[in-house]
Amino acid sequence: MNVSRNVSVGNQSTVFGKPLGYLVSLSYGDSYSRRTDQQYAYTARLDESQGIFVEPYEDYVVDRSSRSVNWCGLLDLNTKRSPMHKVSLKTMYNRGADDDVRITQGYGGDGELFRNYRLSWTERSILTTQLKGSHEFTTLLKSRFEWSGAVSKASYDQPDRRDVAYIFNDDEDINTWEFWGSTTSGYRRFAEMDDDVLEAQLDWSVPLVLQGDRSSKLKFGGLARTMDRTFPTRKFQMRFERDPGTEAMELTLPPEVIYSPESIDKYFVLAEVTSTLDSYDATMDVMAGYAMADMQLWKKWRAVGGVRVEQTDQQFQTYPYPGSASAETASGGPKHTDVLPSLNLTYKLNDEVNLRAAGSMTIANPDYAEIVPTEDNDYFDGGAKVGNPDIKHTRILNGDLRAEFYPTPGENLSFGIFVKQIKDPIEHILVPNGASVILRPDNLVDATNLGAEFEFRKSMTFLVDRVADWMQFFSLIGNVTFVSSDVKLKDPAYSVLNPQSALTSSSRPMMGQSDYILNAALAFDQPIWGTNARVLFNTFGERISRVGGYGIPDTYEQPFTRVDVAFNQRLSTNWTVKVLGSNLLNPEVKFRTGDEPLLAYKTGRTFSAGISYSL
Repeated sequence: MNVSRNVSVGNQSTVFGKPLGYLVSLSYGDSYSRRTDQQYAYTARLDESQGIFVEPYEDYVVDRSSRSVNWCGLLDLNTKRSPMHKVSLKTMYNRGADDDVRITQGYGGDGELFRNYRLSWTERSILTTQLKGSHEFTTLLKSRFEWSGAVSKASYDQPDRRDVAYIFNDDEDINTWEFWGSTTSGYRRFAEMDDDVLEAQLDWSVPLVLQGDRSSKLKFGGLARTMDRTFPTRKFQMRFERDPGTEAMELTLPPEVIYSPESIDKYFVLAEVTSTLDSYDATMDVMAGYAMADMQLWKKWRAVGGVRVEQTDQQFQTYPYPGSASAETASGGPKHTDVLPSLNLTYKLNDEVNLRAAGSMTIANPDYAEIVPTEDNDYFDGGAKVGNPDIKHTRILNGDLRAEFYPTPGENLSFGIFVKQIKDPIEHILVPNGASVILRPDNLVDATNLGAEFEFRKSMTFLVDRVADWMQFFSLIGNVTFVSSDVKLKDPAYSVLNPQSALTSSSRPMMGQSDYILNAALAFDQPIWGTNARVLFNTFGERISRVGGYGIPDTYEQPFTRVDVAFNQRLSTNWTVKVLGSNLLNPEVKFRTGDEPLLAYKTGRTFSAGISYSL
């Protein structure tokens, strides 16, 4: 049974004659999950008479059971020296652990029926402390200064991920599972990560008086952030090597007996299989400065615009493990300076209608899992993955037009169209890796997304006369987005003369982009009863989860519908009951590679109930 608990205490008092607000919160969660996945893997084969066709080389089922425990603590302090000078301190600590068991069974590329057991224990933690303040100086152009400084430390520790494999011996005299001394059996991985982050920010705003309006202002600021990461990794294998003259091992024994101390002494040799690309140190330094203006130009026009200059330097360096005979290492990472302008114009047609036009340039940086050329195998998520040291950051040019209508308080209706020009989006591409394939991120395309968005929040009071008075407590909330996405392939990513070039499809949407997304909610709010209820609905169009390469088709996640419910009931001034139901339809999540199934699973329904007491 899943369990969660939360305790929060907050109030305001006086210390040394100054107000002090505080909030202390502690939460705990303990949850269990289990799911079974049907998964396939494919490779492309070139036949002179049939051309390129896809054939399966692996077919297996993954049975995964997990337990997750999470603790979170929060301390938030706020004080004022005066109404014009405020300082706050916030500290948050989050620590979690996942105990995960996966049993993978199916047919491998050689046609043999195999079974793989994977056991892993993973711990994660993050500690963040932020000190910030705001100060107003009437004698200095009525300036307002806001500053903040933060220190963060994050860690990841996976002390012993273990794999052991069995193969089914269908000989008439045996017909059972036997230990399989393959390259993945007896595999043990030890990995940890430590991130240290320092961040500082300063903002300065100066009010302007334009056309008699006092809400206009100029604002300037800067930010500096630095991150240092260490990621040491060691990999070992208990290799099955029986000394001559030693009696044969009973291969049908379970893993805990196969790897008992007595069996290890007789039948196994510990071998280091760490690559010199597995461990790395990394840094990320970001320096940014901006200037912006928020101005009331005329009675009905408002403009917010500015420019941000940002310099980013992401670097990594792999290093060999102790005693390594190989000197192979890798280093690199993107380094770039970007000028990022933005402009937002608002025209107030009347008290109920706003018209907006906006344009901006933004960027998206790769994470280190996409940069560092470390290879790892994940049975659940489609096999092996590797980073790409030559990956580039993504630049996005955004433009949109929007009309907003506010008929009554609490109601809104908006319609907009938008365009996104995306240069060098990061996509995960299937590339050859020996007899199988591997997922590798790359920037082989540019993309254009054109879309329209409709958003609304409508009270049901208009149905009171037709239905009943209680309809006034209902409202309908939602948004729907339609997107036309298309990529432009770069040479030599695709060539009609070489159908097995880097990308299989010459025309497709960008990875991760659906052609429609729909979110809706039916809300019930009765303040006299103290009742709040929500029914939440979400669905989307199919989207590419990984890009096909070298003849393998693109993989699409298939649409499904999710429905959640939430109910809150106030019992008294202090007591409240909460009931939640998630994923009530429990749809099957499916992925398809071309016309062939790749992965299918159900996440299951989740129900929870709780009661809270507030002072």
